[in-house]
Amino acid sequence: MDRSWMSLSDRFSQPYVDGVDYFIEFASANSGEAVEIKCPCIDCRNFYKHKYDTVRAHLLVRGIMLSYTTWLLHGEIPEPDDQDESDDENNKDNDDVYGELLNDHYRGTYMDDDTSERNGVQNFEKLLEASQ
Repeated sequence: MDRSWMSLSDRFSQPYVDGVDYFIEFASANSGEAVEIKCPCIDCRNFYKHKYDTVRAHLLVRGIMLSYTTWLLHGEIPEPDDQDESDDENNKDNDDVYGELLNDHYRGTYMDDDTSERNGVQNFEKLLEASQ
């Protein structure tokens, strides 16, 4: 069902009431034998559970959270987003770039460490020879 009813300001209009009834039926069909469901009204914000008739009354009087477009807490399964696949490909590219940066950084660090260590050993050997 179209969810445009959620943003209607006249909460007693027929499209809004039909939308609320559809939501209650949807939640009921997906909640098993639960007597109470989380209330997505603008005051309860899915934090509080109430009986179906109370949730219906809250939605009619208070309105539904406009951001609650995918009814996850009421059994809706989100559709996969095509953007996710391209994000994965971009992340792989980024991982390669970051890996190269880290390799370059640590290679440089180890080279510096080797050089300074060799200088330290040479200084020690000179001091040791001078002391004998």
